[in-house]
Amino acid sequence: VRIWHLVVIGVLFGTAEAFYRPAATGLLPQTVPEQEIQEASAVTGMFQNIAEFAGPALATLLVLGFSPAAAFAIDAATFLVSAALLVRVRPRDRGAPSPVATAPSVWGDVREGFHEVRSRSWVWATLASFCVALFVALAPLFVLGPIVAREQYGDLAVFGYVFAAFGGGTIIGSLAAIRWRPRYPMRQGMTFVLIWPVAIALYAAGTPLALVVPAMVLAGSFIALFEVWWLTALAERIPPDKLSRVTSYDWAVSLGLVPLGYVLAGPAADAFGATEVLLGGSLIAFVAFALGLLPRGTRMLERLDAPPDAPVPLGLAATERHVPVA
Repeated sequence: VRIWHLVVIGVLFGTAEAFYRPAATGLLPQTVPEQEIQEASAVTGMFQNIAEFAGPALATLLVLGFSPAAAFAIDAATFLVSAALLVRVRPRDRGAPSPVATAPSVWGDVREGFHEVRSRSWVWATLASFCVALFVALAPLFVLGPIVAREQYGDLAVFGYVFAAFGGGTIIGSLAAIRWRPRYPMRQGMTFVLIWPVAIALYAAGTPLALVVPAMVLAGSFIALFEVWWLTALAERIPPDKLSRVTSYDWAVSLGLVPLGYVLAGPAADAFGATEVLLGGSLIAFVAFALGLLPRGTRMLERLDAPPDAPVPLGLAATERHVPVA
């Protein structure tokens, strides 16, 4: 195949994933009892993290043992298996209101999702903080991380060690999230993610790996914990029929500037240096996460303990009675 073939495939895959991710996030709470949403999110996240951690090694074995084409074919077959399993899912009713018998409107759905995001400070503040942090820290790390490894540590393999440590941490965090239920999940989660830009700064500064690797393990663990608590909070407090629309904004806003970050990372490194770009980006990301803690709705959002098989309290989700008014 030609390069442009791969580009088209990449665009199609990204588009399909943009449909899949929000839909899957909205579907998951409908497959388990209400009180087990966090456990389900944690277990799902754990297996995703394991797959991302072990995937490169498995891909290498497939390529070396068969061929690159065979590896892609086997990967494609796994999607067919996944689709066959998903067809059998029978989601339960979470108490969503009956749909209004009107013609569907894409822009109407967009407006409804925007209203749900805008009306909750803990949602839009978190999305804004991650949008900035991923733009200035994650995107440059992917582009400039190998250069920093060569400049600061003299070994390109260090970049692989650092990412392996982070990936291992996400597995640990997902496992811990199965049972860890803090009283204020958003406050705890947003405080935890502050370690992530700190870990990037340690790596960019050339700090000994004896400190960088544990910091990356801790950062991965805390990111995984935050993700589970975040998804659980959304599932508990967003009306079920609006959940996928809100998570669509989650994906769009959080990752919206990452492609631009990829593009700008190289020119920025030429102008200021790869190390300086990563250090500056990690500092901005730290500030962005800290600002995400400012809304009272984020700091005071309390865990909901639903009784077994209880439907989601739609009135509570709409008014957020557990959150003191700012």
